[in-house]
Amino acid sequence: SFAAWLDVHAANESLTIFATVWSQARGVERRLSFAEFATVVDARASHLRALLPRQARLALLSKGSLDFFVTLVGAQRAGMTPVILHWRQPVATLGDLVRDVRAPLVAVGAPFLDLGAEVARISGARAVAIEMSVDNCERGQPRNPVGDEAAVFFTSGSTGSRPKAVLHTNSTQLWTAENFVFPAATMTTTLCFMPNFHVLMTFQNFLLPHVRGVGVSI
Repeated sequence: SFAAWLDVHAANESLTIFATVWSQARGVERRLSFAEFATVVDARASHLRALLPRQARLALLSKGSLDFFVTLVGAQRAGMTPVILHWRQPVATLGDLVRDVRAPLVAVGAPFLDLGAEVARISGARAVAIEMSVDNCERGQPRNPVGDEAAVFFTSGSTGSRPKAVLHTNSTQLWTAENFVFPAATMTTTLCFMPNFHVLMTFQNFLLPHVRGVGVSI
């Protein structure tokens, strides 16, 4: 799993910078090594375990922020399946999709707190904000995912009345990551440039570098 790969890099490349968080207005805001990222992921996984049972589905409504990626891997670490919502979809559609995949919780990023509350109301789920401090976290006991589910993404809905849920497995994504032509030997970081609800963005701009030990700029 990707969560297991994080343990490998945290142990073997603990000081290597994995995530660089920046904004156009302020430039680089902070950098996290593989070990620091793993620590924050463990803290998020511990928080999620207090909210949901293992093997539950966690709907995730957020832009491609540090919190999004921490929650994505933290959910996998906690044995849950993150369900990535397309925040450009109509609120009624989002509510129906969350209900269809039976996600009892919607984790919401800062720009979408009102939208997340409405999605939760329509779907009958509970909404929680995903922001948390990345400081003063301690590593917990690693627990890797149960089963092969990695994440659920949705199609655009262009071929039907509404988007369809597509389950991506750990085995398929890891096989792709290990066989994908990726010039890691000549790269130190990649730039996340596509919306995170797009499977190619999450895979190519985050999960693939994650496996290959290459940093990402968020």
